[in-house]
Amino acid sequence: MSLASDIAVLRRVPFFERFGDEHLRLLAFGGENQHHDADATLFRVGDPTEGGYVLLSGQIRLTDGSPDDEGERFKVGTLLGQRALLAPTKRRHSAIAVSRVEVLLIRRSLFVRMLSEFPDLAAQLYADMSDELRTLTGRASVVVSGRRPL
Repeated sequence: MSLASDIAVLRRVPFFERFGDEHLRLLAFGGENQHHDADATLFRVGDPTEGGYVLLSGQIRLTDGSPDDEGERFKVGTLLGQRALLAPTKRRHSAIAVSRVEVLLIRRSLFVRMLSEFPDLAAQLYADMSDELRTLTGRASVVVSGRRPL
């Protein structure tokens, strides 16, 4: 895919919705385009993360590796490994190409460098993620306490 088409796909990723053209261009230009044939494994459960993958073409199936798990399918515009963009972790799923796929690997080092160069974007991303965590924590407390949500 071209740089312009990579940017167009990045624009569709909800995690990047607040990113401007300059930020998306940097990610698309600095990211690593990879092609994988059908049935190829991109990563396995327990693998260390190096960043996030944006699906540019084709379909990917995520599975937890158990024999009865058929997995969940993801299409173009999906970001796999949002947390891996910010911190090292282990993969919780295996990713298998359902068809021939192209992905953009955004390495954590690139993402963190971009945030350091654009502190306003970093602050907004932090605020968004804090809001998501508050919402999740609120939902979890409702489930644990058995209360009905307001």
